[in-house]
Amino acid sequence: MSFKQGTDPVTARPVIAVILAAGSGRRMGGRQPKQFARVAGRTVLSYTLEKFQTQPEVDAIVAVCPEARLEEVRRLGEHHGITKLKIVCAGGDDRRESSFRGVKAAAELAGDPDAIVLIHDAARPNVDGSTISNNIRLAAGCGACVTATPAVDTVVIADEAGFVSGQPDRRRVWNVQTPQSFILSLILHAHEAYEQRLRAGDNVPHITDDGGLVRFLEEPVAICAAGGDNFKLTVPDDLRRFRALVRKGGSQRGGSE
Repeated sequence: MSFKQGTDPVTARPVIAVILAAGSGRRMGGRQPKQFARVAGRTVLSYTLEKFQTQPEVDAIVAVCPEARLEEVRRLGEHHGITKLKIVCAGGDDRRESSFRGVKAAAELAGDPDAIVLIHDAARPNVDGSTISNNIRLAAGCGACVTATPAVDTVVIADEAGFVSGQPDRRRVWNVQTPQSFILSLILHAHEAYEQRLRAGDNVPHITDDGGLVRFLEEPVAICAAGGDNFKLTVPDDLRRFRALVRKGGSQRGGSE
C-alpha cells in the first residue's frame, strides 16, 4: 500500500500502530476480556482504535485479537469508521508472541524497514495524542522508546524469601506503559533473536514487553514521559474510572454498536 510522502525524515516514513487485544484479562474478572467490555454502548477496543485513527501521523493499524474474534474486530472497525485498520490477525500464546505476530503483520504492510511501529495495549483507551506524537519522534531519532511515568513510591527489591534485598534510587525508577515504539527493522530483529534463543533452549530471561526485547539485544531504549492519564484497565475499578471519564467527555464519545 502507498503511504504519505514528504521531506520530513519522521513524517515521510510509514507509521503503523499495532494494537494488542488478544489478552484474557483474568484480573478484571467478568465474562469476557476487558478490551471487549462495553462502555457507553461500545467496546473498550473501539475507543483505543479511534485514538490511532484520529492521529494524523499514523498511516495504518494492525489489531491482534483472539482467533475467535477476528471477524468481530473487522466488523467493529467498519462500524466505527476505522479506515486505517488494515490487518486483523490472531494472537499467540502470550503477549510476546502476540506482539511478534503484530510486528510481522506491520512489516508486510509497511514494506519499509525504516517504518515506525507503535505497539499499544488495547486496554489503555485513554492514551493522548501528544504521547503518540512524542513516541513517533523519539523512535525515529533513537530507534526505540517506551512510554513511562516516574515512580512516586519508594521501590524495593525482594529476595526469594520475601525480604528486602535492595532499594534502587527512586529518581531513576520509571513505571513502563505503552505505546512502545520502534524502527521496524530493530523490533523485528529483537523478536526474531529472542525467539531463536528460546528455540535453541538457551537460558534466557522471561521478557514480556517489547522494550525489554530491545534491551536484551543491548540496544538503547529511550523513555517517553507519558502525557495525560494513560492508565491500563486491569481491575474493575479501572473500568469504572474509564466509564466516568467517558461520561464527562474526557475520552472519545460513546455510541451504540
